[in-house]
Amino acid sequence: MKRLAWPILPLAFLSGASQGTGVSALGFPITSNVQNTYGPNFTSRITGVSVFHEGYELYSANLGLEPGTSGGPVFNQKGQIVGVVYGGRELTNRAYFTPANVLAHFLNQLGIVR
Repeated sequence: MKRLAWPILPLAFLSGASQGTGVSALGFPITSNVQNTYGPNFTSRITGVSVFHEGYELYSANLGLEPGTSGGPVFNQKGQIVGVVYGGRELTNRAYFTPANVLAHFLNQLGIVR
């Protein structure tokens, strides 16, 4: 049986100046197999930064994700991972994601080199 090789994508760290950056997300929503939420147009934008649980920040974006996409990657226009989907609000079309710098911190704590 042939094993599939998944590409390793680079992380890109965001800053407060990232508001307005185009993003796209990929996930496995409950209602379908694989969904590229907004395709290659990157029409979704980072709408803000908010402090969340235990001082870790979350970014918000108008991704409007479906249930089940939590944990999927959020990409910038260069194909870099800028975060991981945390969750969303169905009625507001707003999604939240953990930025890549927080993800890198956890990966380093686990001894995983990026």
